[in-house]
Amino acid sequence: MGNLADHRRIRKEQGLHEDDPGTGEYTKQEADYIPFLGNNPSEEKPAIYTGRFNVSKSTIELEAKRSGGKLYLTCMADEKVNRAIFECVERFVTAIFDGSAREIKEVDVEDSQIEKLHKELSQVEEERDGLVETLQNLKKIME
Repeated sequence: MGNLADHRRIRKEQGLHEDDPGTGEYTKQEADYIPFLGNNPSEEKPAIYTGRFNVSKSTIELEAKRSGGKLYLTCMADEKVNRAIFECVERFVTAIFDGSAREIKEVDVEDSQIEKLHKELSQVEEERDGLVETLQNLKKIME
């Protein structure tokens, strides 16, 4: 395997950050709402994950929320460790899905931005048709 200097040299040749971010520290909150307590929303409670990696005397902090088949990821890091962010995000996401009690879902169709735009477009078209009909009626009355 080699010593630490060899490890850093190989990582630098591969274009990775010189210091290995390691496995990091992770926390998970995957609990759902408790059904018998009442006043719970009908949708699932988002799972919240946090990760912290120490790289080159700096820290990369990651936070993720999982809900409705989507993963929202937030990253806070110093700009000087930008090369290590990719590797940390990869390790973080792998840790989320490898050890997760929740199953991977498809994105809800009604949640899709395209579907929302289709609904909005159909409403605008209906409104336009009503306005065109009103305009034609007014023209007939004016004649």
